[in-house]
Amino acid sequence: MTPSTCVNPVVKLMLPWLVLLCPTVSGLCAAIAPQSDPKEEKAYQLYLSGETAEGIKALSAIVADSVKTGEEATVLRYAQDLLDMCTRALDVACVQSETDRVVNLFAKHLKEPFPRGAEAQIWGTYYIGNRAFLSGDQDQMRQVLDRFFQDTSDSPIDYISYVRRHLLVAKMRLLLQQRREAIVAVNDVLSMIATTTHPQGWRFYIADYLSQCIGILTDAGDVSRAAALYDVAGNFIARSFSRATPENFFFRIQEADLLLRVGNTTASATASKDALEALKSQNLQPAIEKYLEEFTRNLAALSLALSGDYKGALEQ
Repeated sequence: MTPSTCVNPVVKLMLPWLVLLCPTVSGLCAAIAPQSDPKEEKAYQLYLSGETAEGIKALSAIVADSVKTGEEATVLRYAQDLLDMCTRALDVACVQSETDRVVNLFAKHLKEPFPRGAEAQIWGTYYIGNRAFLSGDQDQMRQVLDRFFQDTSDSPIDYISYVRRHLLVAKMRLLLQQRREAIVAVNDVLSMIATTTHPQGWRFYIADYLSQCIGILTDAGDVSRAAALYDVAGNFIARSFSRATPENFFFRIQEADLLLRVGNTTASATASKDALEALKSQNLQPAIEKYLEEFTRNLAALSLALSGDYKGALEQ
């Protein structure tokens, strides 16, 4: 893919530390489980090895046990981790069932002094919006955007909540056909990522955030900037994920879509095939896996047909 000649200033700002970081990234996925918590380690090992559904099941059991025996703070931490894992795996049923638990636990801290009360409000509203987005509830999404994600309440209290909140805003705006606003939210995410002082310890998350930014910019029609970001960060993203994780599959499908839109049909077809291979290593919910396979095969067929491989297209 030919590098874009019009690189966004934020992307240029990120280039120096991405270049420095890439040699330190191995082919293995960085561990995302809390290192000091052996209870969660097995669940995350399952997730990272492609046994996504089993990882969710294992973490669900931990949440259930913590409800019986743990303190509220422990229950909240486990339940929040479970909700995040279910979101990554597009397990809408799990997100629906766990959101109320997490939101209600955060609600108990709303009246506490700053920053605890503010953090509780941010995360509680984030998960309400997250559920609305995954379930396609546009009325709820509009309420979340109008009520909370604006003005002074949107100031960054901590890095992770700020980035994830703006990624969610971008996705909701895109679903609501508000493309310009979606791009503005992505700009906020990229600006925050550019401030990261120790990216080595965050590479899994940063790669995931950058991958999502590429996908949102592509879907919003800002293909030139998506291409510029892909040129700068594509190798870093690809080398930060294990082939077995959902994050790797979603990056590959976004890569294939972007390459198709810039006219590199051969590379798009290759990326589509890589996405299909990555999907085979997943253990997602059957309905989700079926939908993703059909979508990926259609994209592969289109790329192959446009590149002149009609026989390969018909085989998809």
